[in-house]
Amino acid sequence: MQFFYGRIGAEKGIRVLQRIWNEIDDIPLVVMGGGPLEDDFKAWADKKPNVYFLGYTPHEQCMAIAKAGEFVVFPSIWYEGCSMVEIESESLGLPLIATDLGFSAEAVNDGVNGVKVPLGDMHGWITAIRGLWKEPELCKKMGMNSRRDYEDKYTPENNYQQLINIYQSTLERG
Repeated sequence: MQFFYGRIGAEKGIRVLQRIWNEIDDIPLVVMGGGPLEDDFKAWADKKPNVYFLGYTPHEQCMAIAKAGEFVVFPSIWYEGCSMVEIESESLGLPLIATDLGFSAEAVNDGVNGVKVPLGDMHGWITAIRGLWKEPELCKKMGMNSRRDYEDKYTPENNYQQLINIYQSTLERG
């Protein structure tokens, strides 16, 4: 299964996700979240036999469900500062297919821990999704790289050390 979780709003690319899955009828997608476009999205998803909309899902349950997936799709159309979806996906060891914009542009190492798709490139989205779906071993390898990236950058211990380094360099500069 592939996952999208987060706010069901235009800025998160929910309309992009719909356009993608209007072209993909053979790959399952699970969507979790709530937001201003939730009713419209549910009506659309109810007509798609390969799209499963769970609505708002408590965080722990959402993470447990997503962990069973192959990858996460994140078609945000706005500049994300530091996306929790991306960091959480890495913590679960899942590759991410994301818009090459904002935080995604630096968090996703294309072909290593996920795939970056240029904003507005529908063909790129479909190609990336089909590519990972058809290559489960590549997907697993990217997932292991995602987890490694998470451990290198985003664990509490790592963040603590980064903070200490910042304080030390500030003190040294006086």
